[in-house]
Amino acid sequence: MNAPPMWRRALCLVYESLLQLALLMVAGFVFYPVGKLLPVDAARHFQSLFLLLVLGSYFGWCWLKAGQTLAMKTWKIRLVGADGAAVSAKAAALRFFFGLAIYLPLTATAVWAHFQRAAAMPWLAACSAVFLLAWGWPLLDRERQFLHDRLAGTRLINA
Repeated sequence: MNAPPMWRRALCLVYESLLQLALLMVAGFVFYPVGKLLPVDAARHFQSLFLLLVLGSYFGWCWLKAGQTLAMKTWKIRLVGADGAAVSAKAAALRFFFGLAIYLPLTATAVWAHFQRAAAMPWLAACSAVFLLAWGWPLLDRERQFLHDRLAGTRLINA
């Protein structure tokens, strides 16, 4: 089972990001009436938790049902367990957690840097280094798998 080339994974990530943006916008509209009933600070926290649950549910459902999200189907990439069998719920949850740990800090810090450039720059550099390590990992890995796949016991293969 060969791993998909990096260019396909990168394009899949771009497409996945667009799909996630649309999903989060719809989920935000769904949460809006509920948020109006809560105090502002509580609404922010509950909305963040709700959006995280929506993303987790989306990935979990797609990975467990078919081993692919819509973007992965488009770019002919499938997620399987380390043994090549269907991915388990535990492995899918770990992959989501580790992926979140890699991508979310960079995204949040980039937004912060947009508003407070000087204060965020050291954090942006650190988060960028983690992101580059994650994307450079397949170049060092004997099976060309991502770090979060190694940690979760999953692997990407050509579909």
